[in-house]
Amino acid sequence: MNKETQAGKLAVTERRDQNTAFRAIGGWALLANALLLLLVVLGSAVSGGGAPLFLVASEVLGLLFLVGLPAIQALQPQTGRLGQAGLWCLGLAVGIALIVRMILLVSTVDVGDIVPFSSSLLALVGSLLVGWVTIQAKVFSPVFGWLLMVGGVLNFVSGLAPAGIGTTIVGIIAGLAQVGALAGYGWTIVRSTQERPQAG
Repeated sequence: MNKETQAGKLAVTERRDQNTAFRAIGGWALLANALLLLLVVLGSAVSGGGAPLFLVASEVLGLLFLVGLPAIQALQPQTGRLGQAGLWCLGLAVGIALIVRMILLVSTVDVGDIVPFSSSLLALVGSLLVGWVTIQAKVFSPVFGWLLMVGGVLNFVSGLAPAGIGTTIVGIIAGLAQVGALAGYGWTIVRSTQERPQAG
């Protein structure tokens, strides 16, 4: 019986360690995403953002974001289906954007407006859902939820508005709001992985 109990405790510890490692990877991915996004936002503001380098950087951003998304749900599982739906919307939005940017990088195919618009719409819905459940769950600071929602709304608006200095400024504000949200999510997740062993 003692051996069985010991084996059960070892299995629980192993699962906990795997979950902690999984969340740590996701948290660091979100922090790296926030840092790179800050550089992209500032670089785009200075140069106009049309260089292929920004497309490549955006591809890396998308991959880091996809790695980090599950860690958000892992830390606030009580958000349930609504939180999961928001994360799925964000994941699909990033996946579509990844494909569109890849096409732009390697070919001259015109992807039109519908596909990018669907990505922006999914990102908006996902940002609103995840931001809202974050505010309600209070696992992360509500500020991060508000920043995610503001960033999602402004990003969507800047994509619809005609090009101009006003649209550029809105896009920069949207990017900075997203930087703040992602850095907040990432840092909270990383801190949770460092604190958990002490609690045990």
